[in-house]
Amino acid sequence: MDELITAVRRSLELAGLPVFLISEDRRFDGVRIWSDVEVSLMGEESGVVFAEWRHSAELVSLAMADDEEGSSATPESQYYDAVGDVMRAAMISILTAAGFLVAQAPDDSDYFQLLYIQKGAEPPITSGL
Repeated sequence: MDELITAVRRSLELAGLPVFLISEDRRFDGVRIWSDVEVSLMGEESGVVFAEWRHSAELVSLAMADDEEGSSATPESQYYDAVGDVMRAAMISILTAAGFLVAQAPDDSDYFQLLYIQKGAEPPITSGL
């Protein structure tokens, strides 16, 4: 599992994204990654790495203030949603290009930004680095 999380982290860092493990940092913004043993995307038991884009604390505060006022169509909340969508899509593209299998949590789940990452058929590009 450590090899997979290291390869995922390295792939995202090579792309220039700020990455941190849940266990090592309390930072709020950037890509938060962690691992667990779960049922794989192919239905067999294997390691999975989870990744999630975390907005800056300032943007979260602005978007939450809008929600408290009852308006979800403010520029701040629209920007928050757009950044989340774009960063999730970018992470999927980056990790897929690096040779990983990536699945996104269903849109109707509470964890709609969550990505599930596994080794692909080909070793990730970072395995030799």
